Amino acid sequence: MQGPKTDKAELARLKKHLQNWEPCETTLVNYKKNGEEFWVNFSITPVADEKGWFTHWISIERDVTEWKNQEIQKRLLSDISQLFNETVSLTETLSKVLQTIATHGNYCMLEIWLVDKEKQELNLINKYSADKRMEPFYGEKKELMLVFLSFLIISDST
Repeated sequence: MQGPKTDKAELARLKKHLQNWEPCETTLVNYKKNGEEFWVNFSITPVADEKGWFTHWISIERDVTEWKNQEIQKRLLSDISQLFNETVSLTETLSKVLQTIATHGNYCMLEIWLVDKEKQELNLINKYSADKRMEPFYGEKKELMLVFLSFLIISDST
């Protein structure tokens, strides 16, 4: 149950409950043997013998990945909707939208590209980079980005 996205504070809380032989319920990011992430909800309850001594645990685990992803998506859409209700410039709003998406999705780089009025040119409208090492990427020529975006569009359709 430990990996890069596992909530360490929640693991510490679980450990404390186990040490004190107390029941506990939690939902955490877990990892399969192949490294794939999934959300698991589990409740764990201590079991005592006839003398009242705790002897073992009963645990019920459920894969709640689909439910958790829907919850995250709803929260993300709500957060983005609120950003568009603020009275700031569109550029500032788009910047906040990219930061919000990056935070929710754990992305290091996001961009918004729009086609100009004549539908002749693709323009980078806004960008977000959580990692400063990505900044040199923006020094490259626009043609390289157009090839890259074309590749993404073609790859996505196959």
